[in-house]
Amino acid sequence: MSAGADTTATLIRMANQIAQGLAREADPAAAAAEHIRLYWEPRMIKALLATGGAGLSPIAQEAYGRLAGA
Repeated sequence: MSAGADTTATLIRMANQIAQGLAREADPAAAAAEHIRLYWEPRMIKALLATGGAGLSPIAQEAYGRLAGA
């Protein structure tokens, strides 16, 4: 596995963890997207968006859609 693949896997894991941690919010996808917007570097968001959403949990997938549409 290359360093790029390691980074991508890490970003997917992190997005899934954020989504899981915010699953009890009124709108967990919005909360996860906002968390990522606020705390991730732009290059991390860009790399996550480049994955096409593969490997994301349903909540993280919805947050991905919100980030992609932003």
